Amino acid sequence: MRFHEQVIKSETPLFGPIGADIQRGKDRGTLPKMLSDRAETEKAVKQGRYAYKETPVGGCTLKGSCPHFAVDLVLPCTTGCKDAILKPEKLRVYVESLEFDQQMMSPNSRPHKLISQEIEFIKKKYFEAGEDNA
Repeated sequence: MRFHEQVIKSETPLFGPIGADIQRGKDRGTLPKMLSDRAETEKAVKQGRYAYKETPVGGCTLKGSCPHFAVDLVLPCTTGCKDAILKPEKLRVYVESLEFDQQMMSPNSRPHKLISQEIEFIKKKYFEAGEDNA
């Protein structure tokens, strides 16, 4: 399953509410069996007790569809979504993509300003402050 490949076996630290919890469990060796044992994770997913979807910035454990996700350049995942698992390498690619898209916008436009806020937030929260604030 992608969850085990991308989250449990991840060698980079995980951020976000769920990501930080999982990272602490991995660091302490206290992950619940449902997460640490691949067969148990698969069983939990099949029974509807657990969910995982890959996202452009990491992953999501929300069961069902995200009510905040829209077709937009700025994702709702980075600003405190309780179901988010954020990965540094994916956050970097996301920021690079935003910076690229931003180059084609007027600096005075609302989208340009929103993207600037998103980039600044990610850099301060996840890259400058580190895992302590994730």
